[in-house]
Amino acid sequence: AVSSVLYGDRLGLMLDYIDPEAQHFIDCITVMFKTTSPMLYIPPGLLRQIGAKVWRDHVEAWDGIFNQGRTQEEATRMTFTL
Repeated sequence: AVSSVLYGDRLGLMLDYIDPEAQHFIDCITVMFKTTSPMLYIPPGLLRQIGAKVWRDHVEAWDGIFNQGRTQEEATRMTFTL
């Protein structure tokens, strides 16, 4: 329902068939939550400097989340400009 509020559209995450883009979004959210916990105890700047896997996974997850947001934003914008 959050996507309905933000984008005026449902992502279809509760359907039997989940679109691969939607599944990628779900996976990114899962990774983001899993990698946040270790970064509460180890400074993110240190993790970034040493190129830790947890940091790389966290950044990649956020990239996927923001890409999904951009995709939804562009689709919403196209709806209103037509």
